[in-house]
Amino acid sequence: MKMLMQNFERFFQIYFYLLNSDKLNPYQKSEFDRIAGKTASKEEFENSLLRQTSMLAAHYGKPVILLIDEYDVPLAKANVNGYYKEMLSTVRGIMSVLKDNPDLKFAVVTGCLQIAKESIFTGTNNLICYWLFSWGRIQG
Repeated sequence: MKMLMQNFERFFQIYFYLLNSDKLNPYQKSEFDRIAGKTASKEEFENSLLRQTSMLAAHYGKPVILLIDEYDVPLAKANVNGYYKEMLSTVRGIMSVLKDNPDLKFAVVTGCLQIAKESIFTGTNNLICYWLFSWGRIQG
């Protein structure tokens, strides 16, 4: 869990320039500072991608395109190390960025595991799943 939080903190730190944006309100800047500065609450952390898309859309004046690579790695590691339920709750919160988000143009989410039974993507509209071998023969 700690490693996941550190990755999100680094992700926010890349966008420090948003703190100087005149398009973000003081509340957004304060929340941004807490996440990047490692003082965010669990709820703020779980909603950090949702907040980040909102801040980026406000700054640039257009919806965000989001790429999430290997979304399932934290769940697989948590399963092996005995904290799967806690991580599942966290990943559900993080993936809420995909649900009814007016600041999101579209997202591409990659992973090896299909975790449909856990309802991580419940409420997500227009979800299309592609499997590597569903496209036919791979050219090499």
